[in-house]
Amino acid sequence: MIFILLLSLLSSAPKSEPVLLVLNKSENTIAFVDPISLRILGKANTGVGPHEVAVAPDGRIAYVVNYGAQSPGNSLSVIDILNRKELRKINLGEYQRPHGIAVTKDGKHLVVTCEENQAVLVIDLKTEEIVKVLKTHQELTHMLVLSPDMEWIFTANIHSGTVTAIHIPSASIHQIPVGQGPEGIDISPDGKEVWVANRAGDDLAIINVRSLEVDTILPTGEFPIRLKFTPNGKIVLVSNAREGSISFFDTEKRKEIARIDTGTVPIGILIHPDGKRVFIANSRDDQVSILDLKKRKVIE
Repeated sequence: MIFILLLSLLSSAPKSEPVLLVLNKSENTIAFVDPISLRILGKANTGVGPHEVAVAPDGRIAYVVNYGAQSPGNSLSVIDILNRKELRKINLGEYQRPHGIAVTKDGKHLVVTCEENQAVLVIDLKTEEIVKVLKTHQELTHMLVLSPDMEWIFTANIHSGTVTAIHIPSASIHQIPVGQGPEGIDISPDGKEVWVANRAGDDLAIINVRSLEVDTILPTGEFPIRLKFTPNGKIVLVSNAREGSISFFDTEKRKEIARIDTGTVPIGILIHPDGKRVFIANSRDDQVSILDLKKRKVIE
């Protein structure tokens, strides 16, 4: 079993067709997949235990966190998307178990969580060196999201039951209690709300970014593990891993409006930039489902 863990951003490098990037956790590879036919176009090696991936704004390079397996990982793989190969690894030294990852929209920096160190690293992509270490002081700092104005980093801390809000310009830190086992996290396109999936509580917490407090809790399916806003911010999709379903939430009405089955242990969610299709990584099936967002049904 390959165990597909996560789908990346759709990448469209110059002189190439759009490609879907899929991490194969136990195989230690990244697959390049045609987003229409779902045909595998090629694979490249990564480090041990690739868990998350982020793509540079120009679509040429992907960065994969090598989480490790029994031994903690401490590197990032730099992937050439057009030529489908690993170029090199960025060594993180003492910083272990990298997981959440994002590239800043100007393409100059990479932001990465390191669970073992309760830290968020900021890496200069020109030099590929760590330029800032921001401590969360929370247990199992896992996923992260950046605010659209690039002023805030929000991390989901699974064992502490919190989200850490880090104000980048001042390096000030705010701890926000959100519930049991927060993991999936995303921010609204307008930057006003952060939604968090509490996998152990079977609910969602909605954080008001201005007050840095939770103002709403919503029940969801069993073991919600990832969530994503649609490009227009009107819908949030949640993968309920244990029950094999995807929930659709209306962000204005703040309620679940649909739930559909997709496969065994759905985790990764990727919404196509056109807002019409959704790719779901069903991890235990080694399979990707495609959903029609408008019709709310599996089409592939």
